[in-house]
Amino acid sequence: MRFVLKWIKWIKFCISSVKFSVLINGTTTRFFGAQRGLRQNDPLSLFLFLLVMEGFNNMLKTSNTNGWLRGFDVANDGRESIEVTYLQYAGDIPIFCGVEEEQFKYLRVILILFEGISGLHISWRKNFLYPINKVHNMEALNLILGGQVGALPTTYIGMLLGAKSMTKVIWSSVIEKCEKKLTEWKG
Repeated sequence: MRFVLKWIKWIKFCISSVKFSVLINGTTTRFFGAQRGLRQNDPLSLFLFLLVMEGFNNMLKTSNTNGWLRGFDVANDGRESIEVTYLQYAGDIPIFCGVEEEQFKYLRVILILFEGISGLHISWRKNFLYPINKVHNMEALNLILGGQVGALPTTYIGMLLGAKSMTKVIWSSVIEKCEKKLTEWKG
C-alpha cells in the first residue's frame, strides 16, 4: 500500500509541476502552470493510459476467474480450451459474455468502478450490444448497459464480424488494402 501511495504522489507531481511558456512573435512569455493536467500527445499520458488499462485488464480477468463474466471457448479440443472474455484495440474493448442479466449487472458494476478509479469516461450511448444467435431478453440487457443494439454482420476496425469466415467478401477489402499499401511501399 505504501508503494501505491508513493506512486500516486509521483504521478501527481509529474502532472502538477509542469510549466509552459509560449513563443509570440519571436518573444517568449512568462512561464505558467497547467490548469487541467496532462495534454494530448504528452509522453506521460500514454504511459498512464497503459497503466490504467492494465488495471482494467485485471478487473476483467478477476471477474472471469470468479465466474461473474463468461466469454466463449476457442480451440476447444476436449483436453484444453481458451476462453475469450474481451479483446482490446487501443481504447476500444469488445467484451464477450453470456446473456444472463446477472453477467450484465456485474459488467455494469465493473465499468462504473473503472470510471471512478481511473477518471476515464465511458461513452455509454456509444456502446453497442451485438447478440449472437437468438437472444430473447435483449431489451432487458440493453436497459442494464445502455447504448444501442446492433446486428451482425458489422464492421469493427476495418474487419467484417459475424459473417461466414470462408466468404471471399470478408477478405477482399483486407486484400485490397494490403495490395494498396504494398504498391505505395514499392514506390
